[in-house]
Amino acid sequence: MDPIKPSQVIIAEDCFQLSNIPNDRLGQVLVKSVEKIYGGHILKHTVLGDYVKEKVPSLEHFTSKDIKELENNIPSLAALSNAMRSLERYEFKDNHSEWITTVKPELGPGISGRIWKAVRTAGENVDACHSVKTELHAALSTLLQDFGILAIPTVPGPPPKLQTDPATLEIFRAKAFSLLSIAGVSGFCQVSIPLGMYDNLPVAVSLLAKQGSDAFLLNVVESLYGTLKEQKNTVVSSNSQADSHTLARAGPDMARDPDYGAFMDKFVLEPTSSAYDQPLHGLTFAVKDIFDVEGYVTGFGNPDWARTHSAATSTAPAVLAVLRGGATCVGKTVMDEMAYSINGENIHYGTPINPCAPDRVPGGSSSGSAVAVGAKIVDFSLGTDTGGSVRVPASYCGILGFRPSHNAVPSAGVIPMAQSFDTVGWFARDPVILSRVGHILLQSPVMDPIKPSQVIIAEDCFQLSNIPNDRLGQVLVKSVEKIYGGHIVKHTVLGDYVKENVPSLKHFMSKELKEQEYNIPSLAALSNAMRSLQRYEFKDNHGEWITTVKPELGPGISERVWEAVRTTGENVDACHSVKTELHAALATLLQNFGVLAIPTVPGPPPKLQADPATLEIFRAKAFSLLSIAGVSGFCQVLYIVMKFYLLLFSLELLDYFLMWVSYQYTG
Repeated sequence: MDPIKPSQVIIAEDCFQLSNIPNDRLGQVLVKSVEKIYGGHILKHTVLGDYVKEKVPSLEHFTSKDIKELENNIPSLAALSNAMRSLERYEFKDNHSEWITTVKPELGPGISGRIWKAVRTAGENVDACHSVKTELHAALSTLLQDFGILAIPTVPGPPPKLQTDPATLEIFRAKAFSLLSIAGVSGFCQVSIPLGMYDNLPVAVSLLAKQGSDAFLLNVVESLYGTLKEQKNTVVSSNSQADSHTLARAGPDMARDPDYGAFMDKFVLEPTSSAYDQPLHGLTFAVKDIFDVEGYVTGFGNPDWARTHSAATSTAPAVLAVLRGGATCVGKTVMDEMAYSINGENIHYGTPINPCAPDRVPGGSSSGSAVAVGAKIVDFSLGTDTGGSVRVPASYCGILGFRPSHNAVPSAGVIPMAQSFDTVGWFARDPVILSRVGHILLQSPVMDPIKPSQVIIAEDCFQLSNIPNDRLGQVLVKSVEKIYGGHIVKHTVLGDYVKENVPSLKHFMSKELKEQEYNIPSLAALSNAMRSLQRYEFKDNHGEWITTVKPELGPGISERVWEAVRTTGENVDACHSVKTELHAALATLLQNFGVLAIPTVPGPPPKLQADPATLEIFRAKAFSLLSIAGVSGFCQVLYIVMKFYLLLFSLELLDYFLMWVSYQYTG
């Protein structure tokens, strides 16, 4: 059959305003690429925060005065993030609290606080969290309709510096989760696409598609990627020569560690003898230390966890699938403790070196997997994405990252973080390899490409970015016009659309969210909802282990874990309502084979050791974007356009369609 084109690409304008990269550059790249390949008629713009606020009423349970008064925030997405983290803490507690309270593991700063917070969570908002999930899923399904794509920043800016002060880091983290929770809560698939360098730092944008539209979203990536790269000169800031100097800057670190600190264990797992003619034959890969590999302890990023658990007796089905596909596994990679950070720093095992920006964090929690691909050590790698753990490191390391639709890839043999949002994702430098891996993991037949029916630019999301929107939009629109014609490019204010169509977000809105200057309120509330549900499920998964073992956790992570442990889950129903409403809203927006374009994150990676306050602002903006796919369940893929990052979203059950569109973009 012929390729499915996106029916629309919706730009979440408010999400891009969260980014500290000039929105005109990001938008220019995206819009021009979409116009070139698909035509400008499919581009739409929306204020996603407003749309989520309106359509996800259960967010009211996760909205507070503090959220409404934050200057650089989208209140509804911040509330969505709260909902996701609440459920995440609850499920984490349920999965791991017994081990934690028994073993009392040594945890790094930050991680320790988060884990113990999860262990102490009470789960009183669990029902509200599930309501938010349900409502957001429905709302985003309505917004995107069939084959629509939502575009947002992946995270709110460049990677934080190593050892950033906790306050700055927490601000960045909060903003990031406002973005990351969109996909996390909705269950939509999301891909983070590097768009190039801005002031010598990598930046990315994200595309989300309806849950189950993973193949469709990967197709969109293949379609757009090459055209996005053609627009690099409109994206790169005038004083940026990062592409020509990255290797020189990385040289000393490379000399000290040729593996960039990416690996926990190095070993070789050969493909089956009959796999020589399989699509992954001759390729190498690595797996995050959250996947079971027979004979090895699954360390979950923490030595106390490794100390109190036995070696796996079987290998995760996802790992076996790519081995049967012909690839060779060369080891396990470093990850953030208990998957509870998007920063990429691990106080126990060290921080993998970002090959794209060595003075910046690599992003987490799938840090080592992203670094191994970015440093060209392996051809592809496996990671997991709950709140952004594939999309963020892909954006920071300048590579492709794919978050599939929720439950599209089996998660057996993978330690759960928060199962309402957990997905098995993957990284690659080449969109063809990204698509081949997708064929294997999604168990999708090889088919003729499907053209997008529309590419929707989320204008407000691009305004969150600190990369000039005109440059990003120019790249995207030109790429779409070149391949599909400008008639399919559309624009939307995603925040308004989400606010209108996700009424349950009212439970996660607060005065603080509404008053933040750097935020899209509905997307911030969406982020709050996602994080509330995430905390609840994290507590349910791991709370007993945490309270028993009391592991040593790193800064930031410790606080989040203990917040999850203490969560009561009172808003769980509202969280699930948000998920349902967002899914429906985006499905309506995208319709059949529509694609939504957003920034992956709101700017380049934060510096290493960035101050916590700055980092938390960035994190909050990032999660406003990341939560779109997380909450809706839509698939999402990340593009690289001169280290700027673009995310494409598509509808559920269309993951391979998005893979194909991705390939067209890269051609």
